Amino acid sequence: MKNIQAVGDLENPDVAQLDKILKARGIAPVWNSEAVGDAKVVLLCVTTNFNRDAWTPIQRLALRKCRNKKILMVLFNNGVGPAILADLKAVDFGANRPGAIDELIKAINHFII
Repeated sequence: MKNIQAVGDLENPDVAQLDKILKARGIAPVWNSEAVGDAKVVLLCVTTNFNRDAWTPIQRLALRKCRNKKILMVLFNNGVGPAILADLKAVDFGANRPGAIDELIKAINHFII
């Protein structure tokens, strides 16, 4: 099973479902924001618009640690990532979930050996 460092709210039903889907496909997200600094690739799950009220201090700290890393951003519930990541292509789980899962797994497999 491949591991990928992940940042997101695992209590959110959509994020929890993504966790189960990825594990069933041989990818184990590691939901530990403190360990992001050691990762080369980070799965960033955005469930709400990025602002100081919606994101926890741990999520904001993890995002700061994501500099110089490959970020795979997943959007849920019409979430919008932080402006600094606006140029990143994101996988949108709100529009086409089956297609988004395939796209995300392809990206993970590309970056994680």
